[in-house]
Amino acid sequence: MKFKDIGRPIKRGQEILSELKKKFQENELDSYIVVSSRWGQIEVGTSPENALRTFPKLFLDSNYKTAALTILEQINKLNRKTTSVLSAKLTHAIAELDLDETVQIELRFGELRYDVVWALQKNPLVDQQLTPQSKSSIRIVLGTLRSLYPTGVIDD
Repeated sequence: MKFKDIGRPIKRGQEILSELKKKFQENELDSYIVVSSRWGQIEVGTSPENALRTFPKLFLDSNYKTAALTILEQINKLNRKTTSVLSAKLTHAIAELDLDETVQIELRFGELRYDVVWALQKNPLVDQQLTPQSKSSIRIVLGTLRSLYPTGVIDD
């Protein structure tokens, strides 16, 4: 799956969140989704360049990833006038990067209410295997990039 495809599992995550919100009273579930793993997270709408800069483990290791990270490093060292060629190369390299499809779509809370978190842990719309079923955890996982891809099949 390429970064351009990330919108599909994010959209499915947003649909699940909408369904979950219907099960609670108004303003009881103050949450939003993020793309996350134990190595980092990005918010929905993050640019590919910023995703690579702040969450490089979102992308699988490859020659393109190495090249893209090297270009990012070069861009950071140069002034704006000399970065246009590198920016074009970076855009091309990022377009070729494959996402780690085990990265998760998770909920984050604006206002943390433990009773809501505990109810969400048991909700069948939430990934029961990836969401810790413990009162000591506030992690709510909707699924992985792969599992939330609409067809379940990634087109290469």
